[in-house]
Amino acid sequence: MEIVKAKKAVKFSIDLTLKTPLMIRSGKTGEFTDSVIEKTGDENCLHINGYVWASLIRRALSRVKGAENMTEEIGDYAKGRESEIGVSPFWCEASFVELEPGDVRPGNKLDRQWGAAAKGALFSDEIVQPGYKTTLNFNYFCENPGEIKKNILSALWVIDQGIENIGGGWSYGYGRLAVNEVKYKELELTDPKHRDILWKFEDIQWNSEKITIEKITKPEISRPWKKIKVWAKIPDCQLLCISTTLPPSDIKSYSEDNFPDSFVFRRGIIDDSGEKQEEIAVTGKALRQALFSVPIERRLRTKGETICLDSSKSKECRCKRCSWFGSVDSRGRISISDAPVTGAETKILNRIQLCEHSMQNMNLFTWEYLTKGDFYFEIMIDRIDEDESADLLKDITNICEDMKVKAPPGWYRIGGSSTCTGQVEIKDYRDEDQAETRQEDK
Repeated sequence: MEIVKAKKAVKFSIDLTLKTPLMIRSGKTGEFTDSVIEKTGDENCLHINGYVWASLIRRALSRVKGAENMTEEIGDYAKGRESEIGVSPFWCEASFVELEPGDVRPGNKLDRQWGAAAKGALFSDEIVQPGYKTTLNFNYFCENPGEIKKNILSALWVIDQGIENIGGGWSYGYGRLAVNEVKYKELELTDPKHRDILWKFEDIQWNSEKITIEKITKPEISRPWKKIKVWAKIPDCQLLCISTTLPPSDIKSYSEDNFPDSFVFRRGIIDDSGEKQEEIAVTGKALRQALFSVPIERRLRTKGETICLDSSKSKECRCKRCSWFGSVDSRGRISISDAPVTGAETKILNRIQLCEHSMQNMNLFTWEYLTKGDFYFEIMIDRIDEDESADLLKDITNICEDMKVKAPPGWYRIGGSSTCTGQVEIKDYRDEDQAETRQEDK
C-alpha cells in the first residue's frame, strides 16, 4: 500500500517491562567497560531508537501467519516492490528511560581447541538492569484498521513470549520484554480532529478497551520455537563459583579481616517501585556455555562432525556448533536466560596457590562461594520445525535428563573454579505447556 493513499491510521501506545537485562551498544568504549549502552547526551537516559523498535515489530510479525505483507512494509522491502510500497506505513517514536548506573557484565572468549580463556579475550559490557518500564508509541497508516490491529496484537503476543528481543545478546537471554498494556485508537485522516492528534501520544482519548497480554489470543505461528523451563539447585555440600571482582552495594556484611578478593555475582534489578535492588544470579552466558555448548560440541566431535575451532574467522561457517550456538556474524538457535537464585547462602573461603614445582606458597587469596540455592531459567530453541533444531532439542533434553538423574556427580560443572566446584543438579524441566501445570517439588 502506498502511504499517500492511506485515509486511515491506527495509533498504538504499548507499556512494556524489561524482563531480562538489556544491551544496546552505542559503539563507544566506557571508562570501566569495553562497551557502553546507547544513552542521551547527558547520559541520564537510555535511548531506544526507532530502528530498534521497527526491527522488533517486523521480526515478530514475520512469525505470524497472514502478516506477510505487513512484514514487507516495515523497513525490509520485498525485492521488486519498492515502487509499490514507497515510504513505510509504519512510523514510531524513539523511547527514553531514566536510568540508574548500569551493571557491568564480565566475559571472556574461550579458545575452542583447548577450552581455556583465549589470549587477550577478557572483556566487559555495560548492560541495563531488568525491571525498567518503557513505552513504545507508533502509527500505522492503512486502509484496513481491523486487520492491522489484529496482526499487531499477534506480534505483541510473540514478543511477550521472549523469542524476539531488542538489542544484542539474544543468545544470553538479553532484551526480552513483557507486554503490560496496549492502548490504541483508530483515526480517520479526513477528519481534522483526528489529524490534530496524529503525532500525539499523551493526553488523548484512547479507545475504551485497554488490552493486556492475557486478552490476546495466541496466533497461528509460521516460524515456531520451543521453550523449556528448568528448575535447578546447588547440590548439598557443594560450592558454586559464579564470581565477579566487583563488590555488592552492601559491603557491611563482610568483616574487615576477611574481605574477599572475589564475590558471588549479583545483578541489579529494578523493583516495582522503581528502586534498584541486587540479587544473586547465575548468568545465562555461563549456563549456555558450560552446561550445554561444551558438552554438545564434544559429542558432535566424537561422532565425527566437522566443527570449526574459531568461528570469529569464518563468516560463512555452517558447522553445527556455529549454527546452533551462533558465531560472530550470525545468531544461533538457542537462547538461555539468567537464573536468579532463591534461598541463597554464601561462604568465604581462604585459598592458597602452590607452585607446581617447589610446592611453595605463591599466593594467598579469598573467594566467596555459593553453598546453597535454587534457581530457574528458560531455554529458547528457535526454528524448531527444522531438522537441525530437532536434533539440538534432543541433545538439550538429554543433558537436562542427565543432570536430573543419570550423570555421575560433578559430570556437569559451571563457574570460575569448575575443576573443583560448580556441580549443578536439575530438579525438574518441562516444555512450556507442561510447565504451566507443574506441581511443587516433593
